[in-house]
Amino acid sequence: MSELPTIGYRLRLKPGRERSLLLHHPWVFNGAVAEVEALPGTVPGDLGDVIDHEGRFLGRGTVQPESQILCRVLTFVDRPVDRDLLRER
Repeated sequence: MSELPTIGYRLRLKPGRERSLLLHHPWVFNGAVAEVEALPGTVPGDLGDVIDHEGRFLGRGTVQPESQILCRVLTFVDRPVDRDLLRER
């Protein structure tokens, strides 16, 4: 069995910027993000969790720190990004 990808980023949204994610829009724009945390060794394209300003989970996706579309959300549920998820999608 292969190893699951590590969550390398955490994107904390600015207050009031979670609405589009709650409506399941799959993009997080850099202007909506208050803080980007990255684990050492994290590279662009790694997975990241998107949280609201109070720390509640909103989504998980791939992160491109230099892009205006900072994160492309793959799931709005706190679950692994694995073959099962990709097969469902």
